[in-house]
Amino acid sequence: MKVERSEGYCYFDYKLTDHNNKDNYIKYDSFLITKENYYIYEYFNQLYSDIENCNVYNDEYLDGKICDSYQHSNIFQDGIVVFESDDPNDDEKFDEVNFNVLKISKEEDKYKLEFIFNNSKDKFMNHSIRIRNSGSKYHPFNIVFMNFFRSLQEYDPEYHQMYIEEYVYKKKLRG
Repeated sequence: MKVERSEGYCYFDYKLTDHNNKDNYIKYDSFLITKENYYIYEYFNQLYSDIENCNVYNDEYLDGKICDSYQHSNIFQDGIVVFESDDPNDDEKFDEVNFNVLKISKEEDKYKLEFIFNNSKDKFMNHSIRIRNSGSKYHPFNIVFMNFFRSLQEYDPEYHQMYIEEYVYKKKLRG
């Protein structure tokens, strides 16, 4: 997996690509995050763990209350994080909305990201999943995603110190 980072005026854009495929215009329906890039893997591990364990506020009382909430059962379904975009597709009428969906499932040594794009009219494959900071239907779990994206802003793909877990995983693959 290759991670490229570009910085805009008010955003960071991350492109995850398969290092075997050089075509930037491939639409991925699913993507694996493995320990080959342990830094990125750990970000997804933290995101998944925080949602699974309702670790939003770092407060046992508050976090315990939201674990039994509708929002938690809506975002964490049968061990899978299911996030339906906070915005409808631009070219659809609001009453006929089909939202794009991101699913994150945990497997043995990897996370599988599945994208369900419900915008059949998009000719340019410009698919997005919006996570609102305020007004999210997944509140308060949008906070976990915001923390995740804040962490990604610190990621520098040019700097890479190998973690022991990453080394062991790569050795296991060669193995």
